[in-house]
Amino acid sequence: MAEGLSGAGQFIIDVATILTSSGLEVNIEPSIAAITLYEDTELMTVAGNIMMEDSGNLASIGPIIGQEYLKLRIRTPSFKGEHAIIDYTENAFVINNLEGRGAIGNNVQMYLLTFVTQELVKNQRTRVNSVLRGSYSSIVQNMLENYIGTKKDIYTEPTARNKKIITPNISPFDVITKAMKESVSKRNNNTSYMFFENLRGFHFRSLASMYAQKSKLSYTTSVAGSKVGKAGVIDVLADLQTILGYEIVSNSDSISNYTLGTFGSKLIVHDIFNKKYSTHIYNHLDNFDKESHIVGTNPLTKGKIDYPIYSATPVDDAGSRVSDFPFRQFMFPTSIKDVNAFSDSTFNTSDNSYPFSANVPHTWIQKITSQKTQLKLGFLLDVAAHGNTLLNAGDVVEMSLPYKAALKTSKKETEDRFYKGPFFVKKITHIFDTVNEKHSMSLLLAKDSLEEPLADIYDNLEPQPKKKPIVYNELDDFYEDYFYGT
Repeated sequence: MAEGLSGAGQFIIDVATILTSSGLEVNIEPSIAAITLYEDTELMTVAGNIMMEDSGNLASIGPIIGQEYLKLRIRTPSFKGEHAIIDYTENAFVINNLEGRGAIGNNVQMYLLTFVTQELVKNQRTRVNSVLRGSYSSIVQNMLENYIGTKKDIYTEPTARNKKIITPNISPFDVITKAMKESVSKRNNNTSYMFFENLRGFHFRSLASMYAQKSKLSYTTSVAGSKVGKAGVIDVLADLQTILGYEIVSNSDSISNYTLGTFGSKLIVHDIFNKKYSTHIYNHLDNFDKESHIVGTNPLTKGKIDYPIYSATPVDDAGSRVSDFPFRQFMFPTSIKDVNAFSDSTFNTSDNSYPFSANVPHTWIQKITSQKTQLKLGFLLDVAAHGNTLLNAGDVVEMSLPYKAALKTSKKETEDRFYKGPFFVKKITHIFDTVNEKHSMSLLLAKDSLEEPLADIYDNLEPQPKKKPIVYNELDDFYEDYFYGT
């Protein structure tokens, strides 16, 4: 292992200062008990908190009133490159709240400082009243650079179609939310765009784009410190990839999947210009091969056939599968001038051309509903691991959980077939414990496809009683059966 890192979970705080509203700049590193950072692919900005042990009454002298700036620079020893360092010295955090303040003895106070990135604050005080033109990816870039004014790195996946939208006094992030829902990738027509900030910068990308990344780390279970390299030296990199604990959060909720449209949905589109409507049925099991999923997309398993995380076993006498019930229904209006080009009839130019694309809901709404719900209710795994500053939300890691059963099968499995291979890093909670001098991470990982198919038994397995129900509709019947037990 490179010089400087002698144990997994080590970290160095280079900078930890607060700039108060009165112009006072204070080094708070000696007062820090713990720092927590949150990066989440479902949140638009990074956030965090600091647990302070304050013996100098900075909260009153500073003062700390929720209008301060926090400069922070944390790194894992020996990790090189700017993306391996948490650096918020130039793009400082904004302290937005002080809570839980109380005395703990010897004239020392303890309290929690919560902070967010400046972009969230700027979004709250900015409104967009404009006509925006261009692809959704260029509109998102415009929001970040010109309205929010971020100086952080921006990762955008180019989107198809030229759009024109009117923004009626909404925030830049509201504009981005609209773009996120309706965007289709220019490269491969993928949908399911996500917008979030991690410790590397802002991302506006499709799930397929993130699934295609190489795995950053390969996690497995072992005893920490048991991986010994040459000359009996502990392999710290191997220790960093050791699972300290895990919990299987979800294996799919079938009731929610019916209700939310994960299995199937119905979309009715009303074309105002052409005075007609069309109906579109989405069936997850039928559409699976037309969509990008992590097993079939990631380099670790690319070339392998991937399979749905839901079974195609029929659930009724008609042979219907779980995806054959389009329970959820969407209704969207649109106005299309040219149905072949999907041109927007509401916007034209001086030469009477229609260069802008209309809202085409059947290309995105049902697919992104299904795919994003799978990230929330599909195969989820919560993993505790040694912390490092290399891994971020939106990355991909390789997992290998052991197969556990009292009875062994003839296959002699060593890995759990559901919890192996590539996993999407949905969320990371970094905890920097200065008391114990340890950086730990809680990873929320998600997976939306399998390397092996689930068994599909094409006989009706839904238990059905043969007895017909007895209908009671007389008042005496109720009293006799339910109250007197006769």
